[in-house]
Amino acid sequence: MHIYDSRISSNSKLLLSLLLLAVFTLYSLGCKNYYKVSTEHRATTHSIDSMEKNQKYLILHHKDKVWHLSNIKLENNNSLIGEALPLPSNRTLYKTTDPDKFNRYLKNRNINESPVLNEVHIYTTELTHNSDSKVTIPLSFIEKIEIYEPANGATSFSWISGFIGGTIVVVGLVAVIVAATKSSCPFVYTDQGDHYTLEGEVYSGAINAPMERDDYLLLSDFKNIDDKYLMKMTNEAKEIQYTNLAELIVVDHPKDTKVLIDKYGTIHSLQNIKQANKAINIAGENIKKEINSKDSLYYTTSVSENPDCKTDGVILTFDNLKRSKNCKLIIRARNTFWLDYVYGEFLDLFGDKYQKWNQHQNTESSKKLKQWSLDQNIPISIYLEKDNVWEFIDYYNVVGPMAFKDDILPIDLSQIDSDTIKIKLVWGQMFWEVDYVGLDQSNPKNINSRKISASKAIDKNGNNVLDLIQDDDKNYQILYEVGDAVNYEFILPSGQDESMKTFVLHTKGYYEILRDPKGKPDRKKLKTFETPGRFNTFSRNKLEEAIRQLSYSN
Repeated sequence: MHIYDSRISSNSKLLLSLLLLAVFTLYSLGCKNYYKVSTEHRATTHSIDSMEKNQKYLILHHKDKVWHLSNIKLENNNSLIGEALPLPSNRTLYKTTDPDKFNRYLKNRNINESPVLNEVHIYTTELTHNSDSKVTIPLSFIEKIEIYEPANGATSFSWISGFIGGTIVVVGLVAVIVAATKSSCPFVYTDQGDHYTLEGEVYSGAINAPMERDDYLLLSDFKNIDDKYLMKMTNEAKEIQYTNLAELIVVDHPKDTKVLIDKYGTIHSLQNIKQANKAINIAGENIKKEINSKDSLYYTTSVSENPDCKTDGVILTFDNLKRSKNCKLIIRARNTFWLDYVYGEFLDLFGDKYQKWNQHQNTESSKKLKQWSLDQNIPISIYLEKDNVWEFIDYYNVVGPMAFKDDILPIDLSQIDSDTIKIKLVWGQMFWEVDYVGLDQSNPKNINSRKISASKAIDKNGNNVLDLIQDDDKNYQILYEVGDAVNYEFILPSGQDESMKTFVLHTKGYYEILRDPKGKPDRKKLKTFETPGRFNTFSRNKLEEAIRQLSYSN
């Protein structure tokens, strides 16, 4: 068994701080931002419809002339007609010199994204001017269509390289972050035949025996290999992982319906998910674009200049279509590496008494430990506005930083009489990244589900440990150290119906973080963590400390 020595060099600490700062200072630092260009060489009715539906800003090019093309529509499925208007003086025209590379733009702080990220450039060799500003463009004469999109990878790397001189490759950066900060539960991979796909992490945040909990992980692209469904669970962090139960839940449902399982094990059908009409963060900024679709654009954080502002979050406004209990709030989110890092710094305050404290945690009540986590804003808390007062409803469990997770919780709206629904999600600054939030008020559908036990569970030594994970008992399949893994095999019954199937991995377990800090415990500082919100202040202080380190290094 390996014990993690938390002592790292001052240079490594500085590097780690810089990496984390690079991710979480999007709104406070003037960093380089990049966009990429996707080129289509043939115009189709689908592409034209998509541009109109997504309200893209169209720029028409013909020879050396340029217009803003608006009010477009198709005519006889072979011509594009619209209004060719002068390009506004405040619209900067970006011309791509190399579509195969990333191109820099200057972020506009007055709006959430630069205008360039919404541009589509249409190049045509022929067009016909009709009356006034009307133009007709035969689709066959459209030479190419360039769609400008965020180059998130290049942008993120520019922030990092801006801090450390760009001397370390991206893979190395990720490895440093994971090795130095990662402490959040087993990884789950599914076998896709020629490779494994990381699906996510299970029972995150259950860092001792009293916190043991059930977890329900939606599995994507689950491939049937010789009538067997194969996956593996791995230990890739400095911790011991105890899995009590691992089984597959197969949900049969209509093709026009999606399903998710909440933290209580309840299966919910989803048929009419609505986006928020309005979404603002705690600082009052519009973040609707970041959270209204599942894509590469997501909300990271807003670091307030107000030292008393300890939390982040989003206030959402939805239409109240039905006044009923059949309301489900869906999110797609993940934790940040910063949360792992700061929690590790908190553990180091215990010094050489850490092992004793950790053993004592195993004697505490689950209720007390969960309440402390809530008081420190580590999970995402849900509040519903009732009569102009925010009422706490529930919270989403921690999910870990390695993959976004789709999660769901029911909300009773039967007492909300207004035409709108206001929901607030709250978490500690820089603890979460949120990609999507939606609300579904559709009635429950008839769905069937089956629990499938594993047919095999083979550990790294070739032993079948199936008996350890088949039942919810006190027998645990244990991954003691980095590199330990168990391969699961599930066989589905034959003769299944033709309905859609969704696969969910149901696990139950907990883990212990391995850490070996040195020196005397900082008892005075540790005492302050009994106060709600103290962990948020501690996190902010660590951020300011990293900024000072950065300033001194320059």
